[in-house]
Amino acid sequence: MQEYTDTNKKPKKIVKILCFTVLFLTILVFGAAYGLVEYALGKAERQTKEEIISEFSDVVDSYWLNNITIEEHKSPVLGNMAYKVIRGDSTRSKGNIAVLIHGYKCEALNMLKLAYIYHGYMNYDVYMPDLHAHGDTPGDYIQMGWFDRLDVEKLIDQITDSYLAKGIQPNIVIHGISMGAATTMMMSGDSLPSSVKCFVEDCGYTSVYDEFKGELKNQFSLPEYPLMPAASFICKLKNGWDFKEASSLEQVKKCNRPMLFIHGDKDKFVPTEMVYELYNAKPGEKELWVSEGAAHDQTFSLYTLPYKVKVKSFCDKYMNSEAH
Repeated sequence: MQEYTDTNKKPKKIVKILCFTVLFLTILVFGAAYGLVEYALGKAERQTKEEIISEFSDVVDSYWLNNITIEEHKSPVLGNMAYKVIRGDSTRSKGNIAVLIHGYKCEALNMLKLAYIYHGYMNYDVYMPDLHAHGDTPGDYIQMGWFDRLDVEKLIDQITDSYLAKGIQPNIVIHGISMGAATTMMMSGDSLPSSVKCFVEDCGYTSVYDEFKGELKNQFSLPEYPLMPAASFICKLKNGWDFKEASSLEQVKKCNRPMLFIHGDKDKFVPTEMVYELYNAKPGEKELWVSEGAAHDQTFSLYTLPYKVKVKSFCDKYMNSEAH
């Protein structure tokens, strides 16, 4: 009698091995992607006021810095967003207001260097919000500007209503650095009140996906696939948005108000080529300044006086304009 052998055993074994391997790799990829999201979007650590100021005290007027009054506010209407205010001289400010948006893992006080320009040099009222999971604003995960833009838009509505109630026509410039610049550009494509006259973005990224893809390679020498799509998916589950939809580039394409683009030509953290892509995508009135020899967020410290002059010149064109 011929002995019976199961010819299906070997293929079944191979299928089991393949399934186990796929499952193991999937768990590995999503585990690494989860770690990436926690690392990149985890709540920012705090600095003391003294530590923050020491970073730019050599380029900001010390008399101004020691004599300004900083009002601290926290509004439940804005999802408990914290923000700080420095008032200009109401007899000279003419309702000109700067909303200054800080960068990644910084906070409102880091924007005192720009407040020096707008308040100390241009006599504007200055509002400096703490973005989600930064400074005094609660939250477990950084939103990279995408959901932050909605909170800042509510703040702008609140500012506009407050000034109009006093019989003052507000003129607002929104100026951000790095992640704050991305927030600024992300806002620029939305429907905003006519009080917003212009934007200044300094070293902002084209999209969260592009920025994280670059840092994945630069910091960890890892390729885009499969980690980036997996991390983006986890972010969507946790925060309600994914890396590709959080796009400054797509938003500036819809921007119908003037924008000044600033970027250092030695920027590796947010690569300089991004600013050209953003600038070219922006329709209408715009200006571009690529500063020589400046790395990420160094343009102000290396070119303080030209920065002041350029920002003032740009804002002077539009801040009292009824055309936008």
